[in-house]
Amino acid sequence: MIIIFRFEDPWIWIILAIFVLLNSGFVVLTFYQRRRVQRYWNQVNFGSFLPFEISHRNYFIKMILLSLVGAVILICLTRPQMGEQTLKAKRKGLDIVVAIDTSLSMMAQDIYPTRLQKAKQEVALLIKKMKEDRMALVVFAGKAFVQCPLTSDRSMTKMLLSLVDFESVSMKGTSLSEAIDISCKAFDKDSNVSKAIILITDGEDHEGLAIKKAEWAAKKNIRIYTVGLGKEAGSPIPILDSSGNLISYKKDDNGSVVMSKVDDNILKKISKITKGAFLRGTEGSWSLKSIYEKISQLEKKDMESRLVITHEDRYQYCLWIVFILLFLESIILVRRKTREKI
Repeated sequence: MIIIFRFEDPWIWIILAIFVLLNSGFVVLTFYQRRRVQRYWNQVNFGSFLPFEISHRNYFIKMILLSLVGAVILICLTRPQMGEQTLKAKRKGLDIVVAIDTSLSMMAQDIYPTRLQKAKQEVALLIKKMKEDRMALVVFAGKAFVQCPLTSDRSMTKMLLSLVDFESVSMKGTSLSEAIDISCKAFDKDSNVSKAIILITDGEDHEGLAIKKAEWAAKKNIRIYTVGLGKEAGSPIPILDSSGNLISYKKDDNGSVVMSKVDDNILKKISKITKGAFLRGTEGSWSLKSIYEKISQLEKKDMESRLVITHEDRYQYCLWIVFILLFLESIILVRRKTREKI
């Protein structure tokens, strides 16, 4: 049997080392100063005027005991732990897949800084709000793929979210049907947990198969909450150089500037078919908070059990040492004995 001994906060050992060095210097300095005072005291014979004698040895013993008290308290703060406990933890929550459109139309700047950047900011805030729920990330343009598998690890989800950009999907275009298909497949097949998809896009479906995929998702009891980004009037799609400077705007074959407009109708149909909800995202007026509040109203069921390993704290033994040292310090007297008065 292997006994595991560890410290939860080992960085406090640095403070302990500094304390020991400073305290040692203080004790040594005090020792030499008291020796000088004692020599002068003996020369002028001040001791004969006092009804007691001072024990310098006991004084230094008390100093050492108090120093040890400080050191042991710092060791307590490192939270020494020995032994492990394995517990089974069940949790209730939802499974949520966030599908983010990374097509060129998401470069439009009618939402600051761009539609895509604003979408990433809102998803990052959503990750902070989630507690027991699991999340997956799907990115799509002409094709779709899972950027982050279904997980409750928020740190990993945030990290993979930060990597999403316009180059995440090489195939250009916008395929909502592909996004819905891959998002549905990102869920655990055998899980009975409530499932929801948040589809963030400008709503331009270049294939026209999204409705059929939405009906397929509805049969699997997967709700789709759609977010349409962009102003009704539309916005040109900027073309940037490698430094991020504006060169021009995307144009069609006739040389006219292409205006990216949100297709609210298809997004509303998708959300209606799957009993979800639609949110219109415009400059400064949208947030995923309202959608998450609606998703949170779905029935939360028991998710998979997790094995949680906890380490047993042993700082209590250090506290007993502190009490013993304080007791010893309190019974040691600096006044060694009382003189008889004549």
